[in-house]
Amino acid sequence: MTETAKKLMTAEEVAERFALKFGDRIISSDTKHWCEGVKKTPVNSVWLRIDTGILHDAVAELISIDYPHLGVISAVDMVEKIDVLYHLTVFFGSKGSEITVNFTVSVPKENPVVPTIS
Repeated sequence: MTETAKKLMTAEEVAERFALKFGDRIISSDTKHWCEGVKKTPVNSVWLRIDTGILHDAVAELISIDYPHLGVISAVDMVEKIDVLYHLTVFFGSKGSEITVNFTVSVPKENPVVPTIS
């Protein structure tokens, strides 16, 4: 999609789109906004804790919004389980309009397997 063809969205619009598409398979949702640096560059993020079973479909939905840039995949040991976090950015390069979308899925320690996002 070309820069001029992109329909930029707010973090709240992205979160709402996921809520409408996946309903109660979105366990929790939060949006955050802040500014960084001397120039006070806006930073927008969406945090979605999702059911592991929709991970692939959630990434596909994000691709339908704008092809995301995968920043990093990280994990947090939560004692009883492992939280796996996918940090992706849409509208990458659109200064002030970039949105980092973070998907969190939980997996049991005894079987720490997540579906592929490709």
